Amino acid sequence: MKKSKTTNYIGVGVDIEQTGRFINKKINSPLLKRIYTPEELCYCFNKSRPHESLAGRFAAKESVKKALAIFVKQSVDHKEIEIKINGSGVPLIYVKNKLGNKFNFSLSISHTKNMAIAFVIATLK
Repeated sequence: MKKSKTTNYIGVGVDIEQTGRFINKKINSPLLKRIYTPEELCYCFNKSRPHESLAGRFAAKESVKKALAIFVKQSVDHKEIEIKINGSGVPLIYVKNKLGNKFNFSLSISHTKNMAIAFVIATLK
């Protein structure tokens, strides 16, 4: 991994998604299975409005990819990025490849009925 001379080794990513893209999607949808882990799908579909949670997690995954873009040349697959919730309800990022041990992440997700947004900061450990 080559460090950029133009940054303080901080990657930032933000993404906004329309929740409507995920309305009426089923848990066994091939599209959703390509993007989300089984645990993420269970979490989202246990919500009263799963499309909002799906959009929020998709925005988070896209934000992670953008935050990592200054550090790595190749893109990270959506399923290699998993968004979990800790006991206090705080969303956490887990990257399931060799990059996961090289970065610290901070994540914020928010959504309304129609839109979801996520903001990520990635720093080298």
